[in-house]
Amino acid sequence: MPLTAIAITNIELAFFILSLLSAVLGVCILQLDWRLRTLMKGKGAKDLEGVIRALIAHAKHCESFQVDAKSALDELKENGKRAVSRYALVRFDAFNGTGLSGRQSFAAALVSEKGDGIVLSSMHSRGNTRIFAKPIRNLGSDYELTEEEIEAVHTAHTGKHAGKHAGKTEVQ
Repeated sequence: MPLTAIAITNIELAFFILSLLSAVLGVCILQLDWRLRTLMKGKGAKDLEGVIRALIAHAKHCESFQVDAKSALDELKENGKRAVSRYALVRFDAFNGTGLSGRQSFAAALVSEKGDGIVLSSMHSRGNTRIFAKPIRNLGSDYELTEEEIEAVHTAHTGKHAGKHAGKTEVQ
């Protein structure tokens, strides 16, 4: 089958289009090559690689620091739970209205979030004042606690006034 003039023209047109596309792609490759050379300029091509390696090393260091910081923060949180952070003061008349103490007696509880601490009690009368200190573990004590001391410990731990002295306590 002989090639016609139209067929040759189509082949020439296809060749021309492919040549044009090749030229455009060649220009794009040259531009990319120029950009890469510009990027690698400076003190040397090894500097870019060195910068990338330094950034990766710094990122690893930051990750390690973050793990250490989280560990330290968790430890501080746990220590904070054991630290005295709450207190309450309950005032009362140690001699039940006889007028001998005038509500000068008190029970002061200093406890941690975990319920450990101390309760200080003072019994005041005209003639003398007695002070008692009792350790608190898990909101209780190995020593017998008075009603006011129990109220002070409970109020300090919960922040809620309770007992017969409700409204007559100071809480923090």
